[in-house]
Amino acid sequence: VESIVELVNQSYSGEKAKQGWTNENGLVDRPRTNIDKILQIINDDEQVILIFFDPLSPTLLGCIGIEHKSDSGLAFLHTFAVRPDL
Repeated sequence: VESIVELVNQSYSGEKAKQGWTNENGLVDRPRTNIDKILQIINDDEQVILIFFDPLSPTLLGCIGIEHKSDSGLAFLHTFAVRPDL
């Protein structure tokens, strides 16, 4: 869980985010997520977070969350992040 939080936050803000294709530096002054938010997603039966690792090491490279809205049948993407140095 901590590695997902770190990946998402570093992908969108801070010095490491400046290496990536998008960032929120100057727009948002708080972390994008935290452990409680990620645990809430993990424990929700209508949500899943897909995580992607380097095949040769335990390095987390990216993640994306998907939420299924059972009342409408729609799905929403969230928590999309890729290591900024890739």
